[in-house]
Amino acid sequence: MQFSTVHPEDLRDAMIAAGFGWPARGRQFLVFDAARLEASATRIWLHRDTSPREDMAAAMTDIVPFSTDRLHDLRAVADGTRAYLAEMAQLGRRPLLFVGVPHILHRGPVSLAGSKLLTI
Repeated sequence: MQFSTVHPEDLRDAMIAAGFGWPARGRQFLVFDAARLEASATRIWLHRDTSPREDMAAAMTDIVPFSTDRLHDLRAVADGTRAYLAEMAQLGRRPLLFVGVPHILHRGPVSLAGSKLLTI
């Protein structure tokens, strides 16, 4: 499974700041506490590169062990992601929402108990 380290409201705000609209009906996201994930089955993909790649295997070298302490530093929308969004707006192209956003990669099932569905 794959999750974002950045809260959906912050992603929405970055999209709007770059000049993109947001659906009036909103979008739905599942939000839960990543600290509940089993650390031995979880890694963080830092995903700092916002340039297009043909070889995703090279991008996967940015994978680091999971720790909740590390998540604290990865909650904000990175400057590189903001620059990517601004570039896509300037080019008149629809951006991918999670480019440059660190991902939590988890192997195996995840309990959704205590999670909430958020519409923003």
